[in-house]
Amino acid sequence: MAQVFVEQPELLQVSNSHSTIIGGGIHNTSITTIHSRNESIPKASSRGRRESVRGFFNKIKITTENKTGASVVAEYSPLKEPDFEVCPILLQVDFYRGVEAAGNEQYSPESNFTPGVDKWKGQRVALEQLHDSLGKTRCRHVSLVGGAGSGKTTLLKRYARGLAEGKISVKIRERPDVCRRLTMPRRRKPFFGHFINVRDLPIGGTFTPCELIFKSMVKELSKDELNAGYNKLINNQENCIFIIDGLDQYDWQLENESAKIDYFTSTTVPSIIYNLLCGELFPNAWVVTSSRQHKIRFFQDRLRADKIIVLNGLEQPDIEHLAVALPKSDTTVWSRLSERCPNLLIMCRTPLFLIFTVLVFICKTDFSLDTMAGVMTVFIQCFVESKYATISKESSTLQKLKKLAFQGTVERRVLFTEDDFKTVDLKSEDAQDLIIFAPRQTSIIIREKLFSDDYVMFFCHQSVQETFAMLHISKMDVNKFRQFLEENINVPHFSVVRRLLCGFLLNRETYEATHGLFQVSDHEEKKVLLAVFLKEALEAHLSRQDYLELLSSLYESGSGADSLLDSHPSYVKLSRFVLTPTDAYVLGRILSRMHKLDIFELWDTDLNEEKMNIIWNEIQKSNLQIKSLDVHSNHRYDFDCGTLFKMIVHCEVEKLNINDCSLTDERLQKCASFPPTKLVKVDISRSEKLGSIGIAIIGNVVKNSQNEFKKLNIAKCNLTKNKIRCLHRSLGKTKIEILDINYNRSMGTQGARIMGQIVEDSSAKKVNMSRCDQTAEEISAFAKGLGEATMDVLDITTHELKKYVTMPYVDAISKLLPHVTQELKMIDWKINERMKSMVQQHIDDSAHPDFKLVYEDNGRCTLTKQT
Repeated sequence: MAQVFVEQPELLQVSNSHSTIIGGGIHNTSITTIHSRNESIPKASSRGRRESVRGFFNKIKITTENKTGASVVAEYSPLKEPDFEVCPILLQVDFYRGVEAAGNEQYSPESNFTPGVDKWKGQRVALEQLHDSLGKTRCRHVSLVGGAGSGKTTLLKRYARGLAEGKISVKIRERPDVCRRLTMPRRRKPFFGHFINVRDLPIGGTFTPCELIFKSMVKELSKDELNAGYNKLINNQENCIFIIDGLDQYDWQLENESAKIDYFTSTTVPSIIYNLLCGELFPNAWVVTSSRQHKIRFFQDRLRADKIIVLNGLEQPDIEHLAVALPKSDTTVWSRLSERCPNLLIMCRTPLFLIFTVLVFICKTDFSLDTMAGVMTVFIQCFVESKYATISKESSTLQKLKKLAFQGTVERRVLFTEDDFKTVDLKSEDAQDLIIFAPRQTSIIIREKLFSDDYVMFFCHQSVQETFAMLHISKMDVNKFRQFLEENINVPHFSVVRRLLCGFLLNRETYEATHGLFQVSDHEEKKVLLAVFLKEALEAHLSRQDYLELLSSLYESGSGADSLLDSHPSYVKLSRFVLTPTDAYVLGRILSRMHKLDIFELWDTDLNEEKMNIIWNEIQKSNLQIKSLDVHSNHRYDFDCGTLFKMIVHCEVEKLNINDCSLTDERLQKCASFPPTKLVKVDISRSEKLGSIGIAIIGNVVKNSQNEFKKLNIAKCNLTKNKIRCLHRSLGKTKIEILDINYNRSMGTQGARIMGQIVEDSSAKKVNMSRCDQTAEEISAFAKGLGEATMDVLDITTHELKKYVTMPYVDAISKLLPHVTQELKMIDWKINERMKSMVQQHIDDSAHPDFKLVYEDNGRCTLTKQT
């Protein structure tokens, strides 16, 4: 059967025949004990030890298979399990680049994050490639990162189950030239994946690593199996992968842990997890974890994973296949979804959101909302109104559930005990049969002591808990509502709640669709308060993650955020992260509701054709004007230059930075027939793949601009005489104030002469030819091409550490002097006394009155005209 990638609860699997059900919870009456290191352990025969070791690994394998084999959609009665599997896109990213570090205003990358690693940023990977190493560094710890419902749990379950059943062959590359294939079959030493759901761990108490990691997870293990297997594992760590799901689901401050422990130390749960992640425990084993971004973003060096894999959503064909396959009987869901709410399809890249959306379209045939808040609130409404629910909107149970969810979110908890139920005056039996709850029993007998969290329960997904928390917040009186906004609205782990709250209170369509069930008192006053706090957040200096979350909240707000967008700062700056299609959609929708931007930066965000089209599809509906558009350093994927130029024309862009974007002739040919733009500055530097056709197209773009052109940057474009000739022909007599052609070392003598003609025809006032390493002959040819032209500044700074002015260069410089009125930059050129006197004589004879020549290291020496 298919496994759709969503996060879901699982019941504890107990195969012991003595298990009994007491009060709805599963209790095991035959749990044995294990020994600490201080207790004497009886010696066993070699055969007995081998049997115990075999039993240890086999029972872990069976438990892993049981824990990871549950159906994803079985708990939703209108849905059926598809008969095919889908997988979200997995991208390896440089997650901590540009992220704020704890205690610092702005994060600075550590020394071990070298530029060489950057080539992996945004690279797509397969499941069996999780532990492929970065260069020569051992990639011990891999973390899967994604938002609510992105598929982290289901992915890890499939990974663990595949390892247990031998269906996944894991390649681990410790060095580029070494590849070991680790598989279950045909290995003399046991190799296995041990699946640990953080929600299954005890909440309190102290344990040894063995007790916590193995005994609490696999209660069927005998004392001999536990001791023999644990010792065997310590000596064969390289054959084990610890798969830890849901680091974000406990309020552990792992970054505050520091105590090192050994394999038999009794300590707290967070301390053991800290030592396992840092490599103090099982340093030669492999670790895979999952978490939401907010939990790991402030991790310090030792806690950070060696590799971060982002779950980047389902591909569009998979969304359609699942939307058709999931409903048991309703065959119209896909057609209604795609026709009525096409904007939802972008958000349906998140697997759980797709499931909730399908359920809503089954229950509400007239559904037409296109926001996350709309889907989630109507999803809760459908549940409460369904024939399977035992509560109604009048029931106090609903209000108590909201309060319970809110308290858990404030305390960063997803697990609830009987005591938690009592604090909200709710009986567990009133909630245990709800679809959104599932019981979990965690009684563990360790060293003759019972640790019991009997009747721990949790919402079926954290996003459902957050929706209930949002509904509780919306029902607060005005004073408590204001207090919540002051204390929590901008806390990272409340970001989803904020998004839902904005969508519910500020979006009129969402509120009207559900207000019959979730009516709010003092609605208008709360809207005003929420808008005030959003405006303050917009004016603050936020990290790019927080800023994206804020934009998502504004998108959810619908027309309720129009006044905020009118007062929005006149810039949108996003950089150095992987922009997902959902992010692109939200960004496009926000931009389409704005009128003017001075700066729009989207550089180094792995833009591709799909994301560019998503943004453009929204912007084209608006009258947005963008003064400066910066999309540089998006070289890992080809993005559609045709779409980019549509945006440039439509938004009347004046400044364009598209350097280091792997531009080619083929990609730029899509722009050849576009109407005139209003561009005044264009930067296509570091486009070494660009040929003569592409260079000519850029020349035509400059020539056809409706404005006087100020700057053209074609640095490091591998300009040859043919490319320069094409540029000259396309530019014609177009005026350009600043021309930057630095780092072009292949011009040759003829190319340099034609470049001089371009400067003459364009009447350029500032020309940057630094680091082109011109020969004396090339400088002379450039001067000859200048004709009668003059410029204010010419930069011929050398690329070499030291370059000496010889007689041929003195002659070449003398030919340049009549063409430079203010400054000739020759940084890092060396001029000895003899050559200096000759250059000085030429300056006195032919230079302009205000002329100066700057040379030597950092331009510390100058020569001027002497009267």
